[in-house]
Amino acid sequence: QTVDEATNVMWAVWGDMPKPMLWIDVEPYADELPLQESIASALTRCIETGGRPGIYTGKWVWDQYGDRAFASDVPLWTANYTGVPDLEGTPTYGGWSRRSVWGHQYTSVPCDVSVFRDIAFA
Repeated sequence: QTVDEATNVMWAVWGDMPKPMLWIDVEPYADELPLQESIASALTRCIETGGRPGIYTGKWVWDQYGDRAFASDVPLWTANYTGVPDLEGTPTYGGWSRRSVWGHQYTSVPCDVSVFRDIAFA
């Protein structure tokens, strides 16, 4: 349902233009990890609706799945708080290769949200 809601908004905003990535956030909520089947279902649903999915997570989260490679066929955006804004030294895990890592969150310092433009939906 969450993927459907997100893709509906993306399709309304982007129309016929190429769609942006939809990053599936994999981290504990209410102290529980999402089920592997739920993650796979979200990725599949995103593809079915014409989306381009990726996974956002951290090694310390993914390792709780036993370093399984069940999502390694989509790009990874990893939380890796090195303080360095490039991908050098970013660890791979979960079956993702170096080429699969599209980005990393290198700091936990909040960004200045005033740099973002507000989008109003009619």
